Amino acid sequence: MKTGTIFLILFFQTTIFAQNWMPVNPDYTYFYKNETDELISNTVKTDSTSFSSGNPVYYLNPVVSFCDTCDPYIQVCFNGAMNFYFNRFSPNFLQKEVHQLSNGKYWFTNTANFVLLPNSTINQTWIYDTINNITALVTELDFSDVFNGVADSTKIITLSNGKEIILSKNFGIIKFQEPDKEFLLVGVNTGSAVFGVTPPTFWDYFDFNIGDVFQHNGSAGNGSYPPPNWDIYTLKIRITSREQTENSVKFGRHIIKHWVYFGGTYVYNDTVFFQNSPDNFVNQLPNNLFNMCEYDTWSSGLCAMTSTNIFSTLFFQPFGFSDELTTISNFRDYGYSNLVGTCVENENLLGSLDCEIYGIHFTEGLGQTSYSLTGFEYYDNWNIQGYVKNGDTTGIITPDEILLGLDEKFSNQLLQIFPNPVNQNLFFSFSTDHPTSATIQIFDLQGRLVKTISENETIFAGGEKTWDLKNQYGNLVQPGVYFCRFTLGEDSGTQKIIVSQ
Repeated sequence: MKTGTIFLILFFQTTIFAQNWMPVNPDYTYFYKNETDELISNTVKTDSTSFSSGNPVYYLNPVVSFCDTCDPYIQVCFNGAMNFYFNRFSPNFLQKEVHQLSNGKYWFTNTANFVLLPNSTINQTWIYDTINNITALVTELDFSDVFNGVADSTKIITLSNGKEIILSKNFGIIKFQEPDKEFLLVGVNTGSAVFGVTPPTFWDYFDFNIGDVFQHNGSAGNGSYPPPNWDIYTLKIRITSREQTENSVKFGRHIIKHWVYFGGTYVYNDTVFFQNSPDNFVNQLPNNLFNMCEYDTWSSGLCAMTSTNIFSTLFFQPFGFSDELTTISNFRDYGYSNLVGTCVENENLLGSLDCEIYGIHFTEGLGQTSYSLTGFEYYDNWNIQGYVKNGDTTGIITPDEILLGLDEKFSNQLLQIFPNPVNQNLFFSFSTDHPTSATIQIFDLQGRLVKTISENETIFAGGEKTWDLKNQYGNLVQPGVYFCRFTLGEDSGTQKIIVSQ
């Protein structure tokens, strides 16, 4: 997350004083978190403006809301992966329309109606909500920190239902309480200055340098026949070059993709290009829809999308390797259930076998850190396991020699490993006809040492060793794929071992 460090005195120099105490400035983008979130969860900004009876009207951005009991034929989409409807036109907590009235009042309206008098003075009262008969009273004026190192005049408005709203003279609504939620302002982008905590930018996500390494673990499959039609894989990417312009960056990459069971290992080089454009996924804002379907593409409550139409809810969350890193994501709540989809033209969103469901995470300094694609009888999912940045390793990085399985110098006549796959006892049989120094070690897919069978041990003709995977180690050796790395005299090599159930 980005933290603004510009002090308020600079803000005053570029702000029109007539806008002071505006609860929502149409030129600003506001970032809030609610009481249950650690990071930014809501964006409030003005999508468009108009005039009503000569007074300006600000139309605020809509958000997605879950809709398990709503009318499925009104402004909703069905998510087959999560088995419920959601509404793409829900208002945010400050509603959809803000009417700036000539008498100094601000009327917020859509699913709820309430009025703020931002220029009110201490002990002044008014009707805040006529439908629910809620009154408002200015109970306190103060001058205090709004953001870290940025102070401003504030006023507390206490409502007759026990809730309160806090206004800042130059930053608008900094606290807003609903019956079951509390929203706190954590950052503001005025267009010319940034205050508080705001989402990362394009350059924060794609901050790669030559030598950086990223390793992902994935699985893929399809419904083809005959088998095998699925496999797991390790994808290791090393940055080999970087070319940057004012609005784009291109990286050269060296890639090792190792299929564990059936597919072999592929080594290749490519380039990737990232454009810092407004519609780039990483430039989207939390809980703010983008690239939505046009109104006339909706039919029977389901979204008829073309392959170029994408819509999403986004949110920020801590990243698994570090609390200091954050992720922008369209994954929602659990697993890969998400609200992003593409469909062929005139097909129903997530309700057709021709649709693809996918989800993604992007993380500061790491780029894309997960991917999930599901279609009819096929899937491909991966997540980051580890990375090397500026020479420091975090998470799991598998040595290249393990992924590549370099065993061309080894003679199988010297060592036999059987059975493979193995369930319990793995045998190592040496056929050397003279004493030979042997080092034999077992590693998992992440490059971690599991067991040393022998280390610089002298092996005589006809020697054998046994590895009891269960009894000796209390069932600690889990089913999966392992690698045996060995040196026998002048020979060395790597052999894959499959531990079965």
